Amino acid sequence: MFYVGTILDGEFVRKTYPDGGSKLMYLIFDCLCIDEKSTMDRTLDIGIKRCESCIYRIWKELRGQFLADGAQLPFHLIQRKMQLPYAINFMFDEILPKLPHGNGGLISACKTTLYVSGTDQHILRWKLPYEKTIYFRLRIVTFPMTEDSDGEYDGWVSKHEIELLAHHGDKDR
Repeated sequence: MFYVGTILDGEFVRKTYPDGGSKLMYLIFDCLCIDEKSTMDRTLDIGIKRCESCIYRIWKELRGQFLADGAQLPFHLIQRKMQLPYAINFMFDEILPKLPHGNGGLISACKTTLYVSGTDQHILRWKLPYEKTIYFRLRIVTFPMTEDSDGEYDGWVSKHEIELLAHHGDKDR
């Protein structure tokens, strides 16, 4: 299954391992739109469930079928594990010190309110002053084909040409 018109909320991080190796990861937080159907009129738990069932689970299955080690992927997906609000001490004592990609801040979101574009008064944020948030979109420019004895087919493991599009607010309209 292919999704078009899909917007995920997440962040790219570089996961660093004790042996010095690293991987680029995209941590998925929420799904704002999937297959051209907005989820912004639903609560946070619905968006998270959509991410898990429609994006992350399918990606893991396909990766397991076609890429045994995943080494050929330009980046890996991870469904961000959410913590309960009463676990704040656990977050600071156990989770944050062990993150292999560092910590750019915490966001406490209300499960029962709808998504708000821009500043949401129902969200508590803690970020270091030098951390910036950048909104961008990846657009696939070329989708290379692969040919072998079975014929020509989509080159899923080929490197695609992509464009990184940044959001600059209303001035790009």
